[in-house]
Amino acid sequence: MLDRALRTLVWPRRTIAAAVGESGPAWPAPVLLGLVWPVALVVALSVIGVRLSNPLVPAMAAVVRFPPRLSLPSAFALYAALLAGWRILAALLVALAPTFEGRRDARAAMTVATAACTPLWMSGLAVLCASVRGLDFIPALAQTAGILYGAVIAVRATPPHLGTPPPKAWGHALLAAGLALLAGFVIRQVLASGVPSGFSGGPWPGVRF
Repeated sequence: MLDRALRTLVWPRRTIAAAVGESGPAWPAPVLLGLVWPVALVVALSVIGVRLSNPLVPAMAAVVRFPPRLSLPSAFALYAALLAGWRILAALLVALAPTFEGRRDARAAMTVATAACTPLWMSGLAVLCASVRGLDFIPALAQTAGILYGAVIAVRATPPHLGTPPPKAWGHALLAAGLALLAGFVIRQVLASGVPSGFSGGPWPGVRF
């Protein structure tokens, strides 16, 4: 499964083409790959620590470790939001297919959603850089790159899997991805409402460590 994820990142066209017509359950990859970000978040917060700075006195920055009772709820909320985002993306791809002259195929839509979400899931490893001075910008950069690269993969995967004409694949994939990202953000915020401010983290604007 990890090999499939890496091939999706490095050779998306070849991997997408090889997956056309696949059968079998679609949930194992999201369930397992979706753990990358939450696990990395717990390790970053509770084991390695994250670099926190005082905006008024930058020189007072320090690496702080938070107890698991604070990091685990945030990681759980993030995991639930990532899985929900994946499922919502697949459902939207199916629902929007006729609008963009594609076909309704739930299994194929889940394959597209898995490929599109893979860069975002794997970008969670970047949170391990949160405590390194001068590299604390890497997590935000990685999650942004993961979202953008995932959108490109969705555009490429939609025609062969859902039959969307290539000229309309951009609209089909990007509309579904945008709505799914928004839904994931809302779910993340609701689930993390009880998490202390500053501990949330995750692939959405305005949600930081």
